[in-house]
Amino acid sequence: MIRREGDSLILEGAVTLDTVPGLIGAAEEHLRQGGARVVDFSNVTEVDSAAVALAIECLRKASESQTG
Repeated sequence: MIRREGDSLILEGAVTLDTVPGLIGAAEEHLRQGGARVVDFSNVTEVDSAAVALAIECLRKASESQTG
């Protein structure tokens, strides 16, 4: 799950190959709205290498929203 609090996107639960596709879609929606500066992984309970892909995608989308 991903939710927004102020300028933070807060991830909760598993961030794995199975969950990242849905998380990317949700993160994109939040990033399109602008103002998100932090992606908080502190409530993540399970992680694999897909979490790195999610972090990179969030950075890319944030950069796009600032320049476009």
